[in-house]
Amino acid sequence: MTKAFINKNSEILFEKIKRKDSVAFEKVFRDNYKSLYLFAENFVCDGQIAEDIIQSVFLKLWEADKTTSISNLKGYLYKATKNACLTHLGHLQMIDRHKEKLVEALVYSQNLDIEEDIELQKKIKDAVNKLPPQCQKIIYLKIYEGLKNEEIAEEMDISVNTVRTQIFRGYKMLRKHLSAFYLIALLFR
Repeated sequence: MTKAFINKNSEILFEKIKRKDSVAFEKVFRDNYKSLYLFAENFVCDGQIAEDIIQSVFLKLWEADKTTSISNLKGYLYKATKNACLTHLGHLQMIDRHKEKLVEALVYSQNLDIEEDIELQKKIKDAVNKLPPQCQKIIYLKIYEGLKNEEIAEEMDISVNTVRTQIFRGYKMLRKHLSAFYLIALLFR
């Protein structure tokens, strides 16, 4: 088939869909659903989300107004699917950036008594547990026990400067570890 024939066929099908011809819509849906679903699933790595995206793309096609024109229906469907996937991924990135900033703020504020996000608490505790032993103990005393630098230095029999240095290094390692967690979480959703 030539490109001109395919484009003409696309225009005819789209014109029928704009007139709410359910037979034409069903044909376009059956001919394209599986390949669009696989395309979306490769983008978002989640079958249910891919299905939701494809449904929204076909809903937009069905609701297209009479002034819209599409000469390449298949191209339109793929572009709409790609854009919907990118929008979804952008939304996830925004959520992950927000969580990453929340973690950083919580660590710096030393307020880890947040009840609403148990997973977040667990990730922070796991990250603290991965610190070197002395740093881990200092961060634990600072964050979970609420001790001041001088109190930590006295309890551990080290200088206040060592406490400050260990806290600085600990926070730096926590940021790095937790940032990696959110990047991995984004990639494997």
